[in-house]
Amino acid sequence: MAKKEELNKLFGMDASRIITDALIFQEPDKEEWIEASERLNNLLTKNQLWAMCQALQPLLHTHGAVMVKMKSNGKNRPATELQSLFSQSTNKMDMARGLALILCKQANLQHYADRLKPEQRELWQLLLSKIYVSIDEAKQVLKEQRVIIEEQHRGYYYYNKTEKLDPPELMFFTITRSLSATKMRYGYRQKATFLTVPPAIYPYFYNLFFPEAKDTAAKPGNDHIVCNFEADSVAKYPLLQGLIKADKLQVKTKGVGLSDIKRVGKTLALDEIFGNEAVKNSLQENIRTLHYIQLPTLYHYFNSYQKTGDDTYAEMLRNLFCEDQYWLDSFFVQLLLPHIKGLRRQIVECNTLKQLFYTVIMLLKEEPKNWIATSDILQHTLSIATAEPTVPYMPMVFSPEGQSDAYDIENEFSHRKIDVGSFVPEFGLAAIQAQALLLCSLGMAEVALSPLHRSESPFARTDYLRLTPLGRYALKVSNKYEAPHIEQAAYFELDPERLIIRSLVTPNPYEQLLKNSSVAISKNRFETSARSFLAHCKSRDDVEKHIAIFRQFISSDLPPLWKQFFDSLLQHCHPLTKSQTSYCHFNVSPEDTDLIYLLTNDEKLRHIVVRAEGYLILVKNSDLRLFEEQLKKHGYLL
Repeated sequence: MAKKEELNKLFGMDASRIITDALIFQEPDKEEWIEASERLNNLLTKNQLWAMCQALQPLLHTHGAVMVKMKSNGKNRPATELQSLFSQSTNKMDMARGLALILCKQANLQHYADRLKPEQRELWQLLLSKIYVSIDEAKQVLKEQRVIIEEQHRGYYYYNKTEKLDPPELMFFTITRSLSATKMRYGYRQKATFLTVPPAIYPYFYNLFFPEAKDTAAKPGNDHIVCNFEADSVAKYPLLQGLIKADKLQVKTKGVGLSDIKRVGKTLALDEIFGNEAVKNSLQENIRTLHYIQLPTLYHYFNSYQKTGDDTYAEMLRNLFCEDQYWLDSFFVQLLLPHIKGLRRQIVECNTLKQLFYTVIMLLKEEPKNWIATSDILQHTLSIATAEPTVPYMPMVFSPEGQSDAYDIENEFSHRKIDVGSFVPEFGLAAIQAQALLLCSLGMAEVALSPLHRSESPFARTDYLRLTPLGRYALKVSNKYEAPHIEQAAYFELDPERLIIRSLVTPNPYEQLLKNSSVAISKNRFETSARSFLAHCKSRDDVEKHIAIFRQFISSDLPPLWKQFFDSLLQHCHPLTKSQTSYCHFNVSPEDTDLIYLLTNDEKLRHIVVRAEGYLILVKNSDLRLFEEQLKKHGYLL
């Protein structure tokens, strides 16, 4: 009994109190304990540490004795490290060490979780899921009118106020200010009060309240709509490749122009993700077309120096996703969040979309043949979001500090204004769902869409995804890929007697390529001539490129007339060469007979001057000084 009374005095409790049970903590691994202590000491202020101590004090006061079960011999000893949690004047490192004893061992932290009321647990889960929760929403969850208490403190000559959370169990949270969702007074966004969990302690509590976060086993229901474009993507790539080679797609500062994408999309006749469904806007209507045309075109544009034009589709994707494509970083915002308006430069420059993108890729590689729910991917990224303190809260995508109070951030699809309390679902979840549709558009993944229409974003119906064989090869999960068998139909017939081409199918997807070098003379007939074929050529390389495109997409079996035609075009390239010598031109007056006599009879001048018709003479730039001196000898000033 004496030991228990000693512990009661240790934690400021009444020694005469009847003790019913002791609270037992597990001793953490030594290295883990040291690491957690240093993390808390380095990332938190002493006031923050003291607030967390106060959150644990009600738990410790409830029990008469607090013990630590030692790993070395399995015996219990007094938890003397926790004495630091009851005095604000305690050394900061000792305070961090006492907190770390509880935080870094999930079994220890479970004692705190077991004491919470259901509404307090709900608020914890809400905060860990959204990262920021407005004070009004917190009041609704807790069913309380007051969550923040203002305390006045007397200084030497003034009172200062501090804010404290009530009840004390909530003092793990931090009170912060961020911009509200909409503009208020004077056309500017006002500050609103939010609660958040500091990054230093976030991982401990996320794994406590969401133990299933790393379990990604999932399966779509029978009512889900499955989309798989692997075969279509492989089949349409040669035509897209030809259009890229023929310069039918122009890359601008923000990527490929929308007009080019729509025009080429009609030529490719791509199957769309939402098919013939009634969709809300043009973005949702053309999701696959935008991704399928944009990414390969950008890849060829930024890697043209590597002569990537003859890559197979599978090899192109492998290079795109498994090698460092520096240019891809600047396109993540418009690829994954094209429906968000009001993202100014300050907030966009420091985003975590790249980290989020490749985290999803790594998770898919770990489960290459299984369905994964997009909501589970979000939970997984939240569970690792603060593993690196320099990149906190990855699923938020944007830092709250970069916002401008003069601009609303708006979801143009749902017409909702966005504040920091909705960053995770509006940016993190939406970006994950958009990436799923991007991979599906390229044939790398198949997705399962909810049958219900949702208004959160153009991508919100994306519930599940899994890699296709093409996706597994592109991400180097497998080293072999056998493309689906595609029937090669004959699209054109070459006239062996004349330079005329007949289209064999209507509509003909390759007709756009043919129009680059031939002229339509009837509905299904085209005539080729040297003039039409060379219309868009400026060099021999252009001619060779056009011939290669013709052989690949129009006909590889050339009759003798056509072979002779192409050979003559190559032979006639650059028949004239430009002189590398530069000349100065001078006009001589026909009436100046003395000068004409001099130019025709002086031996040195005759060697320098080239005479042309119309009293025009030419002098090499290299001989100009000598020409001037020779004229001066005869009294002429040039």
